[in-house]
Amino acid sequence: EMLATVQVEGVSTDQGYLDELSDLLSQEAAELEAKVTNRICEDLGYAEHDVILNNPKFIGDVFIAGYGMPKLATTAKGQASMNESVIKSYAEMGNPIATDLLSWRKLCKAQSTYVERLGKLSSYDGNLHGTIHLNGAATGRTSSAEPNLQNTPHYLGKVNIKKIFVPSPVHTPGWWTTKNTKLARRYDWSKEDRLLWVDVDFSGAEVRVLTRYAPDKDLIQALLDGLDIHSWMTAEIHGLDYEQVNVGRKTDEYYDELRRKTKQVVFGTIYGISSHGLQQRMGFTEEEATETIEKLLGRFPAIKEYTEATKREIARNQKIRTPFGRYRRFPMANVGRWMKSRNERQGVNFLIQSYCSDIVMSCLKNMYFRLNEIRGRMLLTVHDSICFEMPISDYDKLPAFLEETLTGHIASEFTDIPVPMPYDV
Repeated sequence: EMLATVQVEGVSTDQGYLDELSDLLSQEAAELEAKVTNRICEDLGYAEHDVILNNPKFIGDVFIAGYGMPKLATTAKGQASMNESVIKSYAEMGNPIATDLLSWRKLCKAQSTYVERLGKLSSYDGNLHGTIHLNGAATGRTSSAEPNLQNTPHYLGKVNIKKIFVPSPVHTPGWWTTKNTKLARRYDWSKEDRLLWVDVDFSGAEVRVLTRYAPDKDLIQALLDGLDIHSWMTAEIHGLDYEQVNVGRKTDEYYDELRRKTKQVVFGTIYGISSHGLQQRMGFTEEEATETIEKLLGRFPAIKEYTEATKREIARNQKIRTPFGRYRRFPMANVGRWMKSRNERQGVNFLIQSYCSDIVMSCLKNMYFRLNEIRGRMLLTVHDSICFEMPISDYDKLPAFLEETLTGHIASEFTDIPVPMPYDV
């Protein structure tokens, strides 16, 4: 009911900004297209009408046959891939059209995927009404589609995409729902009000939920003491002083890089990524990744116990269950080594992510039914964050409202988590 109401009300858009962007992007894209086309014609002798920049096969012929660039990747059909990373590599090799072609593609994507599409989808009432799928992800988190408001880039090239989304005009009625009668009631924002968006983002939610499954005493104490958890874990794993790492990371590149890589390994372990996966995705050497994972699990045996217990549960029952009763099934877990390894990674990740989702959705619902206290209107949820809007005149009520609807709610409803769940606003 709550998600349906949020979906129906939608998120306001700046129609004037969309019109400005449309004109600007059309002009810039046309100029860049002409520039790249002319250069290809001059360098390789093509006729202007034969140049098709949005045809990957033609672009492959231009780069490889025309400019003599190497084939760096192939598509599923065996053709030379002309994806963004390949063309970036060509730009780094000094190809004369690669950088401009990348910029042209970004302009076209901004124009078609965001400006034109969002303009059409919001043309009826000025709002975007994205579909919210309650069970949209295998981890139990919500997902968004048509359009996907949970995965919108801030910038595409030089274009500020998120500037499209704005607080509602003050003449829009605000709605709230009483929990008992399930009756939608309306209140009006006064013409003197200005609305602001509020984004509440739970910080380090995964590591805090991890303590539910892997209750390491030192890790729990570090979180209770309010330490920077990634600096602390870096110091613990590598046998360094906490202050040395936490202060040093701001001025010393060595400590900053060490903390960054350790953080990736910690999250990689939570997400069930292997040392080979860390090497592929995050630029580690496999030896580096293996060594850091071994140090992590050696220093925090409770984490190793959690991952091993999860793997045994999957092998024995082909399913696992969160504390709130959400199941994920793995019927092919014992079919072969590759599938077994894949399912084990998914299971380790699922228990953490799904419980994070339980917490966020519970807080979202609790907050939704009380938003009338600050004359607020719910907008959307993105993973571990909750977005809503409210009038500035009620802003002084916000800290107490969040303390009651979030901090107090989690303390009473999720008593099995041994650490608080702080949030940034």
